[in-house]
Formats: sequence, structure tokens, C-alpha cells
Amino acid sequence: MIVSMLAASLQRALSMIAVLTALLLPIMPLEGSAKWDIAGMTPSRPAITYYEEGKPSFVMTCSGTQTTVQVRGFTAAQKWPQPAMSLKFGTTTRSANPDLRMIGDQTAFEFQFAISDPVLLALKNGAPLVATYNGKSRSFPVAPALFRQEFADKCSALVPPGMRAS
Repeated sequence: MIVSMLAASLQRALSMIAVLTALLLPIMPLEGSAKWDIAGMTPSRPAITYYEEGKPSFVMTCSGTQTTVQVRGFTAAQKWPQPAMSLKFGTTTRSANPDLRMIGDQTAFEFQFAISDPVLLALKNGAPLVATYNGKSRSFPVAPALFRQEFADKCSALVPPGMRAS
């Protein structure tokens, strides 16, 4: 009797673990994994994120008329203002002096620029993505085509074509 009750309890626990795994794995990167994700994307705030070792290392969002880029993995310069950071989408480049924020144990380098057709087209077409800061560069792999397409389409929908930056 006790053995059958324990077996039934164990079976229910394993079923719950399977359900939680199925629900959480698509939105929670595994420790040590590297992957792109669009979890949290909405029509009014498109977002695409690249995770390394379970932590975001590149985040791009669109809101209003602005694209916000956040890159982690660089060491802050010991001066103010910070040196310019550039982000290259193939042959299209955007640069600015980043704002810095500590997020957990990571320094996030963040800047904004106007939603831009050349940036969105380069991203949509799978152009190489390279961030450069203070003489150091980080390359990010190309995101899956469906993620790129959805992000670019939702971001461009926020601003009428004639009002997007070139």
C-alpha cells in the first residue's frame, strides 16, 4: 500500500517536472548555452536577445521611434564620458557614447538611435553583427531567420516608412 502510494506520488512529481520543463525551456536559456531568443517581444516593444552562458550579452529593442541596443561583456573605461561604442550590422554602423548600468554581475553598455531601414534590412538579411568599444570587438552569431524577420517587421511597423531614419 505504502509502496504504491509512493510510486503514484513519484509519478505525479515526474509529470509536473516534465510540464514545467516544456513550459520553461523555450524561455529560459540553459547554463552554458548560447542562443538567440525573442521571449518578451510584443507588437509595441519588439525585442531580440542573444544569451551566452544563460545571461544576455546582446539585447536590441524598439520602442516609440527608437532602437535601444545593450551589449554586455566589455570592461568599462576608467574615464567619463565613456568612449564611443559602435555597432555594425554588415556595412551599416551606428555609434554613440554608451550609458553604463550594472545588471547583476554584468556591466551593460547601452545606447539608442532612431529606428532605421538600413539597420533593420541588414538585420533581416542576416548581416554580421559586431560591437566595438574602446579598441575591443565582439562578434555575435546571426540570429535565426524567423527571429530576425519578426523583430524587423514589428520594429518597422512602429514608425511610418517616410519617418524611419536612413
